[in-house]
Amino acid sequence: MTTKLCSLSFLEEGPDRSEIIVGVWDDYKCWKCHEKTRVIDWSWWNGEGEMWTENDQVGLKLQQMFPSYKKDYTKSAEADYYCNHCTKCGTIQGDWFVINWVAKERAEGRLPSDVVKLKMDRERT
Repeated sequence: MTTKLCSLSFLEEGPDRSEIIVGVWDDYKCWKCHEKTRVIDWSWWNGEGEMWTENDQVGLKLQQMFPSYKKDYTKSAEADYYCNHCTKCGTIQGDWFVINWVAKERAEGRLPSDVVKLKMDRERT
């Protein structure tokens, strides 16, 4: 499965936004504590993907299942958005670095340790 990166736009109506496919990666190395941590990448069921989101409906749905994917402020983006955090020390994992790492893992034939499908509530999107 190839993941495209898209803008942080709000949800659009339609069937493309009804299900999220989440790749769970358990062996990303935290830049701060150097321990292995879980990170996720996600896409809509049609393959349109994102690594982070500003959308609270999507972010909260992902955070419910993956507590280390949570909303935080980043100085580099000067914004609050949902992103990966280290499961050991709690530090934000830089989106650029996680994106590149996931892309490299996929290019080398490695797959996520788990894939999870999450249904979105149509009336909330």
